[in-house]
Parts: sequence; structure tokens; C-alpha cells
Amino acid sequence: MVDHSYSSFMPTTKKKIIMIGPFSPPYGGEALAFKVVFDGLPSSLKKLLIDKAKYNGSKFYNLINPIYFVIKILYFSFFSKKIYMTSGSNKLGKLRDILIFIVSYIFRHEVICHVHGSAYLKLSESSILDKVLIKSLRSFSKIILLSESFRTKFNYINKSNIEIVPNSIFPNTPNFEISSKLDKYTDEKINLLYMSHVLPSKGLYFILEALLLLKDEIPFTFYFAGNIISENGYSETNIADKIREYKSKLKDSFVIQGFVSNEKKWQLLSEAHIFLLPTSFHAEGLPISIIEAMYFGNAIISTNWRAIPDLVVNKVNGFLVKPEDHLEIYDSILYLYKNRQILMDIGKRNTSKIEKDYSYNLFRDKMERIILN
Repeated sequence: MVDHSYSSFMPTTKKKIIMIGPFSPPYGGEALAFKVVFDGLPSSLKKLLIDKAKYNGSKFYNLINPIYFVIKILYFSFFSKKIYMTSGSNKLGKLRDILIFIVSYIFRHEVICHVHGSAYLKLSESSILDKVLIKSLRSFSKIILLSESFRTKFNYINKSNIEIVPNSIFPNTPNFEISSKLDKYTDEKINLLYMSHVLPSKGLYFILEALLLLKDEIPFTFYFAGNIISENGYSETNIADKIREYKSKLKDSFVIQGFVSNEKKWQLLSEAHIFLLPTSFHAEGLPISIIEAMYFGNAIISTNWRAIPDLVVNKVNGFLVKPEDHLEIYDSILYLYKNRQILMDIGKRNTSKIEKDYSYNLFRDKMERIILN
């Protein structure tokens, strides 16, 4: 339990760090990763929390949250000279990051910026806001990127300041042995899973179009889990209405789960055969949802987008389809359904890869080295 009261942040003999990131629901990949870093740092370090998602859900969020943010960062700056932060992904996030730059310049903070997505891949030199943001990022002492492939793409950052730390499975993930689940690959019916924030750009509509073609060809259940979020003129109501239209056509083969966590989440992942995320989301990075799905022996159908090819090799541990192409999604599902040995081999390969290269211990050790040094 984190004590958020000001009195708990009065000077002590502990070293202190200001930690800025989303700490309130809904918990997407960035929020989950930030919480893991926050909880995983040693108790000898006093963590001064600034929750970027504070008051999320309030209709006055865009007013209240910036006021809260300014008060917190100015107050905490008297007690610590080090900041760990996650980067923004929209206009408010950019303004917040620029404010951190200004405050860090005044108080001479060392800033470690963890770039969780790819929203900052393409900043415009013609935009005054982006120019200031580029200057801000260049001033930070360390920039943490999710993937080696991102290193050259962030060409406005001093390469010596870049650290590469891929996402990982989380410490509360239950131990999984694919050998105990091999019988699921012989089931006639196949389980398909989407588990992410629900945005049109994540490819959900194209999954559903593919499933309409498949519904009379193969037996399947499509489990759909996540929070609906408005995007590009599509309101939450618009998206929910569209989902209900597909539900009426797919009937019992389309199971809507809503937001899931812990035991329900692990159950869905362990019982699924194929994980679907054909995303073209502008701020996509290295999706934790794909890492988790691979750990639980799922084949992946996604896109050649952002850092996803660092995880998914086409026709080796899944399929990379073209964005917004429901026919390629259809073909990939049908192929895996008809070739169960290949589906099983992919599941084994994916579990082994995550255990070896994306474990929590590796993530924790890298983050501790960067933050504590």
C-alpha cells in the first residue's frame, strides 16, 4: 500500500526518487510496467509518486490533473534530485514532459525517461511544441527504449544516453508449463483471444470481419477482453455499438469479457490457441500483451508494426499480416487451425523464448542498474 500523504514524504535518511507515471486504472501496458518498476525498487529508496492518471475518469481531468501534477512536482523537487518518468503519448503528455524539463533545469534534476510507446518516434521540426520536446528529451540523462530496433529511429537523441530494456512478463504471472497444456492443441474447437485496450486502430474490426468469414467453416470461440477507449472521432458509445452489431452476427462464438486481471486473465491466456493483435496504433511499442500470450503458448497474429517484429517472426512464432486486412487474418487463422502440429510447435517455441529472453528477473536487474546508478 502506497502512502500518498505529504507527511510521508518529509526528509528521511533514505535516498529519494521522484517517480512519474500512470498509477490509476485503466491499466494498460505502460501503467502495468510502471507499477512493476515502482514496486520492484528496493525499500532503501524512498519513492515520491506523481500519478499521471490521477483523477482519470473525471470530466474535469484535463483541468484537475495538471494542477495536481504541477503542485506535486514542485513540492517533491525540494526533496530529490532524481526523476524516473514515463513519456507522454498525446498533447497533454508532451506538455507534461516539457514541464518536467523546465523543472529539472531549475532544480538540476537527473532525469531518466522511459519511452514506452512510439508516439515520440516522429516529432516535427516545424512544430514549436515538438521542437521544445526534442530539446527536453536531449537534456535528459538517460532515455530507456523498448527495443534495439528503436535505437536508430530516435535519431534526435544522443546514442550514448540510450538504454534498451524490453518489456517482460510480470512477477505475479503464474508458472506455466506448456507440457501440461499440450492436449488443448488436439481440441476440435479453437480458442482465439484479443486482450488489449479497445481502440479501432488496434485492429478489432478487422478481426471480427475475418471471423464472419470463418464462422461457417471452423468451430471457434473468440474471447474479447479490454477497456473501450475513444479514438479519432469514435466515441466509446460508437465502438460499443459496433461491437454489439458483430456480437449479434457471431452469437455464442463471440464472448465479451470486459476488463480482466489476475486469475481470469491467466485462464484466458492459458486456454487460448491464437492471440490476435493486428495493430496499427500510432503509439504502439513492444506490447506486453503479446509477451504474455507467447509465454502461455499462444501463436501470435499481429502486424509488422513498431517493435512487434522483434518479438514475432513471420511464420516462425506467428504471422505478421498487413494492417487493416481481414483476409490475411482469415487465412492465418485457417492455416493454424488446419495445421495443429505447427500450432503446437509455435506454442512451445514461444513459451521457451519468453522464459529465456523476457523474464521479470532480467527486466528488474536492468531497471535497477539504470535507476540506482
